[in-house]
Amino acid sequence: MDTILKQTCTGLLSELGVRRVLNGSGTWTKFGSSVVSPETAASAAQALQRAFVIDELQDAASRLISDASGAEAGCIMNCSAAGLCVTSAAVIAGTDLAKIYRLPFPDWPKREILIQKAHAVDFGAQVTQMVRLSGAEIVEAGSSNSCDPDSLAAYISPRTAGAVFVVSHHCPQHDVVPLPQFASIMTTAGVPVIVDAAAEFDIHSMHDAGADLVIQSAQKFPGGPTAGIISGRAPLITAVRAQSVGIGRAMKASKEAIVGAMIALSGLMSRDNEAVRERDVERLEQAQLRLAGMDGIATSLDPDPTGIPVTRLRISVDPASAGVSASQLTSLLLAHDPVVATRDSTAELGYLLIDPRSLNDAELFELCDIVRDLIQRSSGSVP
Repeated sequence: MDTILKQTCTGLLSELGVRRVLNGSGTWTKFGSSVVSPETAASAAQALQRAFVIDELQDAASRLISDASGAEAGCIMNCSAAGLCVTSAAVIAGTDLAKIYRLPFPDWPKREILIQKAHAVDFGAQVTQMVRLSGAEIVEAGSSNSCDPDSLAAYISPRTAGAVFVVSHHCPQHDVVPLPQFASIMTTAGVPVIVDAAAEFDIHSMHDAGADLVIQSAQKFPGGPTAGIISGRAPLITAVRAQSVGIGRAMKASKEAIVGAMIALSGLMSRDNEAVRERDVERLEQAQLRLAGMDGIATSLDPDPTGIPVTRLRISVDPASAGVSASQLTSLLLAHDPVVATRDSTAELGYLLIDPRSLNDAELFELCDIVRDLIQRSSGSVP
């Protein structure tokens, strides 16, 4: 049956002109995020064939999220971007129906959300826009690459309803107020802290550092379907869920997404992440061998800069010797059939990254062979 379904899906997509993707980007949304485990896929499929009392399903998810995160409670939305919106709405409107119904046009003073300017990044969309969808007014502290505690505290006022802290490779990793100090400043002022940790894994430590609400993408590190996992203090989670009769209605998670996220999160709790990383390093070392000996190409292994247990393969390109720049190579890979997706945000710096998490061994080596072929053709070594 699984083979029949796979053949049916592959055949239909081929007929419609949808190319296969070798996803070396890791969990980037534009390439479909994670390849979920068979167990997670099966659980989501089974959920599609059942009915649930959704509030009961969310209650069950809350208990599991609490166990996984160390927080008091949790809930699931349709994605982490939606999580930014509904958590912002929750700290602005709480459970007050009169206020919930007036969003996204709050007409009361306490509607500002504070963020370090260095954290106002674009993750595929703007963090600040996701917050503003709630009706919040954004207040940015510091500059685009730095912020100090005094500058941060100076922006807190009676209008401050909440504060957002972003954990991401998109953000500067230095010269900003770190989460423990950020949370301490906000807690002293009575301001709840929302942490956008979409691609991160150690949610427990963020709550330990003082976060009141943490948002994680189910489809990123947990390896689940598209969903936003929100953990936090029970009264705030109640307020998040209360938004379902307001702007949160457009952001509700489907039954299959809730069940799939729960199975993925359960699997993450028992996963040996270091063992998985070590296995991926071994695979990447084999990939290095397949790319060895090419003029203008150097490879190395790069641990994730934010500390998640992931190592990636860096492919550095010298245009003078390779006959192609890293940016040009990116364009060739994206135009290829199958599509070769890489982490290419560093292409202007002269290198690409290959994240192994969404690639099996055969796909990883096929990706390397395509890279090698394209570079050889660009350099003129292949007729």
